[in-house]
Amino acid sequence: MAKIAIILWVFIYAGSKRDATPYLKPFKKLHYVLKQNENAPYTQITNIIESGLDSILCAPNQTHITTTTGLQVFNVTAQRQIYDLFNSKIAEHPELSGTRVTTEAYSVQGVTKNKGRKSSFSQRDEYILTYFGATNPQDFGLEDYAIQWAKETRDLWNAGQPGRRPTTYLNYAMGDEPLEAMYGYDGQLGRLRRLKRRYDPHNRFQYHNPIVPPNAY
Repeated sequence: MAKIAIILWVFIYAGSKRDATPYLKPFKKLHYVLKQNENAPYTQITNIIESGLDSILCAPNQTHITTTTGLQVFNVTAQRQIYDLFNSKIAEHPELSGTRVTTEAYSVQGVTKNKGRKSSFSQRDEYILTYFGATNPQDFGLEDYAIQWAKETRDLWNAGQPGRRPTTYLNYAMGDEPLEAMYGYDGQLGRLRRLKRRYDPHNRFQYHNPIVPPNAY
């Protein structure tokens, strides 16, 4: 039987089910295979969405091929292309059917109200966070295949917002992105490097997409 992508929506609302109903009403018109509603303490949310420390996603001794870009709006055409790409890839290599393509949207009120060049954090115009993740493709000899799939997905996301420079959420970065995409195009990288020289003069923190290369000083 051919495998196809499963579309999964997760809505989290800080309040009662009754108060959340008006916001979820449009989505109830969609046809769905399964629906779950539940109340949960804040500390359990990551486990419910399968991103907690005990989830498969966070299990130790795994290799993840990841990539990301920041978006301002959902581009329907791009999202459909990414969906079709997913199905074509897992039809060719069903070993990678556990791959995730995720978009995350959070409240951005606090982030957007502090815009300006004085901030060292650059990504205050990103309203939607994306994530592509293929787990352990090397087990099937498909690491290069997964990397190419990740890049194609990222290209589609970026093509859906022409005129914007690509941005990269540091934790989801593939590692081939320019540092400016991670830390900012408008001088933020220089400010961060000056702060680093002040507070980390021996460059101890240099292992994950570092703003200063190892052994730079």
